[in-house]
Amino acid sequence: MRRSFCGYLNAVIRHWWPPSGLPLQSSFYSVSIAVGFMIAATAMISRSIGRWAVTLARRQAGAATVIAAGVQTCVALLVIMERHDLVALAGAEGETARLAARYLAITMPSLILMAVAPTCSGALRAEGFGAQAMYVTLFSGVLLMVLDPILIVWLGLGLDGAAIGLFCISHLYCSACDLFCGASQ
Repeated sequence: MRRSFCGYLNAVIRHWWPPSGLPLQSSFYSVSIAVGFMIAATAMISRSIGRWAVTLARRQAGAATVIAAGVQTCVALLVIMERHDLVALAGAEGETARLAARYLAITMPSLILMAVAPTCSGALRAEGFGAQAMYVTLFSGVLLMVLDPILIVWLGLGLDGAAIGLFCISHLYCSACDLFCGASQ
């Protein structure tokens, strides 16, 4: 009974987790790390603001941003260096493996900015500017929704278009957070 259940579970996992999903999973885990840093930074900064220690809160925001960017740099470098092995570990072969590795090579450098932006967004929330933090996230999502079909379909870039769109949006997301953080001071 147990052996047949494990065989069934293995078949379900192989069916629902194709090798082409590895780049998405790598991005998901990396963004999850950034969200974890954002939550920690928001808790620290809001506690300092609650104690009226605004200077300490600003130092904590800066330190959290630098630490998040440093950790994501290490994660991005590790994934970029080992992307072919990761893709092979997921079971991808041939053209799928080549495309997945290329997607990872294009999108992983943007993880550094994807760590900075949520941390800055958390600092905005901690200081009471939740609407601005939400606008940055919504604007980036809407812009990616418009940009992806243009790059993927109309310009015919396919998977590379999706990667380029994600890379561009991460730059915009970080810039918008910086703009709003500067406006909140």
